This record gives sequence, C-alpha cells and structure tokens, in this order.
Amino acid sequence: MEDEPDMVKIKDIDENTSCRICLERGDPETYLCIPCNCLGSIRYIHPDCLKEWIKESGSVECEICHSMYKSRWSIWAYEHNLIRNENTQQPGQEAANGNDQVPLWKVALILLVTLTIYGGIVVASADDITQLNFKGALQVLFRGLLCLIVIMLAAYTALVRWGLGILIIQPLE
Repeated sequence: MEDEPDMVKIKDIDENTSCRICLERGDPETYLCIPCNCLGSIRYIHPDCLKEWIKESGSVECEICHSMYKSRWSIWAYEHNLIRNENTQQPGQEAANGNDQVPLWKVALILLVTLTIYGGIVVASADDITQLNFKGALQVLFRGLLCLIVIMLAAYTALVRWGLGILIIQPLE
C-alpha cells in the first residue's frame, strides 16, 4: 500500500484530518485513501469505509465532487457486482418504490397487439375458413399457438431490455 499514490498513512497527514465517512482518525499506522477529486480534509476516507459506502450507495461517483472514483475502486465495485443501474433491480432486492411498475395500459397494449397478430396468423393460415375439417383446424390452431409463443417471447425480451423485467401492474390513476 505504501507505493500507491492514492493511499496515505494517517501519521503523515494533518492531525485534524479524519475519515469523511466515519469521522474517526484511527490508528497512526492505518491508511486513508483519496478516491476522487475532492480537495482538503474531505478527500480522505478509510478504504473499508469507502467500500461500505459503495455497497450502500451502489455508485462509484463521488457525491460531493461528482467525479468517478479512481479505477481501483470502480474495478473493485464492478467485480463485487455493487453498481446499480437505474433501470434494473439488484438480485435479492425488493422494489422500494413505484418506479419498477409497468402501467396497466402498456400491458393491455402488448396483449392487444399480440392477440391481433395471433388472430391474423390463424385466419391467414386457413385456406378457406368455412371448410375447415378437424385436422385442418388443429393445424391452424397449432401454427397460431406456435406463433403466439414466439411473439410473447419477443415481447418479454423487449420488456427485459427496457428494464421492465419485473412486471408489477398498476392501475391508471
């Protein structure tokens, strides 16, 4: 740690300087890190305090100077899967607010479009809909259901890519 430019022993800095997170100075042989572009006494943080802060905030951006933390801290956070994307939810976390909900009209629109396409495929695959026998009706039904499954998988994939993988339907207000 001694050769790292963003790590400083507590005994080597001003005696009034402490960690900006826990506000404690600590043992003279421990290190404080300088993870961002902050200046003055607020630039120093205990590495363990910084790691805990990254875990809690889910971000590698300094909340004071708004710069990204130096690469070693960002890499550590990504390796430990601690970075939150604002469109996705972390595994094991429950929805904390209504931002993860899909409005009911969007679900209704997707279902309407899907069923319309399904109906069109069923009608188009029947040569003469008035003269269908049992075997022909089963073929039309099977083709339609197969297409419906493909369409629903495509719709689900689109929802997941839009960050709406967790469907919580909310009524219109």
